[in-house]
Amino acid sequence: MDLRVLRYKALTAGSIYAIALGISLFGTIFVIPIFTQRVLGFTAVQTGMLLIPGALASAILMPMVGALMGKIDARIAIGFGSGVVGISMYMLSFINIDTNVYTIFWPLIIRGAGMGFMFIPLSIATLGAIPRKDIPAASGFFNLTRQMGGSVGVAMLATILEQRQVFHYGRLAENISIYNPASQQFLSQVQSGMLAKGYDAVTAQSMALAVTQKTTQLQAMVLAFEDVYVVVAWIFICTIPLIFFLGKGAKAKRPVG
Repeated sequence: MDLRVLRYKALTAGSIYAIALGISLFGTIFVIPIFTQRVLGFTAVQTGMLLIPGALASAILMPMVGALMGKIDARIAIGFGSGVVGISMYMLSFINIDTNVYTIFWPLIIRGAGMGFMFIPLSIATLGAIPRKDIPAASGFFNLTRQMGGSVGVAMLATILEQRQVFHYGRLAENISIYNPASQQFLSQVQSGMLAKGYDAVTAQSMALAVTQKTTQLQAMVLAFEDVYVVVAWIFICTIPLIFFLGKGAKAKRPVG
């Protein structure tokens, strides 16, 4: 691959955008099933059904947006799509233990729509101003960064998820003690429930502690998922200024040389 193509600022900016796109596309698709299955108790089939409408939104919008590329500046579509994806990720950051399917369904639809505004315009804005002789190398590099974004996204978000879960568990566990009235009240309620089911006092106390630990771990996991979505939202917000380094797409003039 001829790395001299990196002298084109549109290609460099577009490749960074492609990495962000890969992180959102593959990274969040990796994270969402973990949340739905571990926290909400979804099956694999239910999770797949939840993801289908967002994919359909992208599939429907992509050809429509592609048809408009000869009439509008590709950067407008990219900026709009980035904002929409960022908003959808911010909406997902409000998930909690009591989240229902619709709390996730609509942000995924919005995310899919935002993606539909980015795929084709980003390719056009990145490669549209590249001289014909450099198109093969530039296209190869651009596709490489998009695939790399997916790999980096999965690894990065998995690492953030694990580290933030440990962090939040430590912070939550600090507040669980015999000196905390809320903790004592929760333990007493669980223990009373176990005694009512016929367990002896020692077993009921052990089970109450186990329930408390499990609840704390679950809450820490949910908070970690919230952090992951906030990170993805900020990635898209921070990449928006790169729009000014991209080409205009079909209207752009090819440089000489």
